[in-house]
Amino acid sequence: MANVNEKPTTLLSIGEFAQRSSLSISALRFYADCGLFVPARIDGSSGYRYYEADQLREATLLRHLRALDMPIAEIQSFLAADPDAAQAALDSHWKRLEQRFDRSRSAFTAVHALLNKEESMPATSTVDGAELARGLRQVLPAAGPVGHDRHYPAAVLIDLREDGVRLVATDGHRLAVRDLPSSTLDLGRTVIAALDAERLASIAEGAGPITISAGAKLGVRSTSVSANFAAASDHYPDYEAILARCGSSRLLVSTADLLARLDRNREMVVLKLAGKATSSDGVAFPAKYEGDDLTVAFKPSFLADALAAGIGPEAILQLGGPVDPVAIRSADDGTLTCLVMPIRLKESAAV
Repeated sequence: MANVNEKPTTLLSIGEFAQRSSLSISALRFYADCGLFVPARIDGSSGYRYYEADQLREATLLRHLRALDMPIAEIQSFLAADPDAAQAALDSHWKRLEQRFDRSRSAFTAVHALLNKEESMPATSTVDGAELARGLRQVLPAAGPVGHDRHYPAAVLIDLREDGVRLVATDGHRLAVRDLPSSTLDLGRTVIAALDAERLASIAEGAGPITISAGAKLGVRSTSVSANFAAASDHYPDYEAILARCGSSRLLVSTADLLARLDRNREMVVLKLAGKATSSDGVAFPAKYEGDDLTVAFKPSFLADALAAGIGPEAILQLGGPVDPVAIRSADDGTLTCLVMPIRLKESAAV
């Protein structure tokens, strides 16, 4: 940018440029001062600013980006980026705007309903249908058989949280939690029967993006699907308190290796864990264990179901004492957590 001592005849004054670009003079000065959009020349004696006609396109682009509430720092990166990177940045910003608009619209609807003493709209979240189907099938084995136990219904909790959709199932002896990251509007939850959860998994599998509404009932919508599921219960066990009881000892093991040692036809499998040796029913197996020496027993089918649910090639077992719940997670993906309750051993068997 060169200084000149006389008015260039081929350039536009700041007033002329402001009129043609629909940017105010004060905005042009602000953008120049922060280095975002500088004049072509500045008069050395008067300080007058002049712009080239070719700068009008960039000024118009800047005006529209500001209208989209794009921050100055992001605009600087956007203007310096190649076309593909600029398009990706614009798409990412637009997605954030849509999410913010959805949250604002949801809040407006809720306030309007409260002012008119109406029922609030249910919480909503959009997830991939195939992922929803997979998540439901991962947690369903922990829902247990159909029964009338008030504390542990044969049901799945669909919990819409700030960080996404959480699927939970428990029968009191085991628990499975699968998180599906997504953009959620408000917080809400619905408990649906296990049979309805199986039906929902079948419906969602090929539905593409699917919107879940959680409230007095569970609604699911996509371009090809529309269904509602009645709430099976108005309460659910405090599963987070159960997860909090897991200890701090850790066993890292090959999922396939441990699965191969579990005979579903047996009533019990006993693991003996120490820093230098790990064994299953007295047979050593390779693993890495960190924690106090521990002897712990499980129902083999429960432990096998948890490991086969999609934990991944390596599993981490988080253990406490011999009767504390054991959390089982993937070594490289924390979206699925399965919990299994140990079997209490007689003192003679624990030695």
